[in-house]
Amino acid sequence: EKFEELFKYKDKEVYLEITANKFTNKLKEQIAMNKNIIFSFLDKKGARPDITGFIKENYSKDFIVIEMKV
Repeated sequence: EKFEELFKYKDKEVYLEITANKFTNKLKEQIAMNKNIIFSFLDKKGARPDITGFIKENYSKDFIVIEMKV
């Protein structure tokens, strides 16, 4: 929730989810069909980021990846 506040802008949709264990369909649906091959690499290598999401505005979409270190 705090991370979402960092990225919130007027008229933009912000979505973040914990992806250390899996990617949900909501997130997968945001990846263009010709680019969704990335999930096969991330799943096989266990290289999923801790938090992944996107910022969507009218005609553009930017992806967010957050890695937590302790």
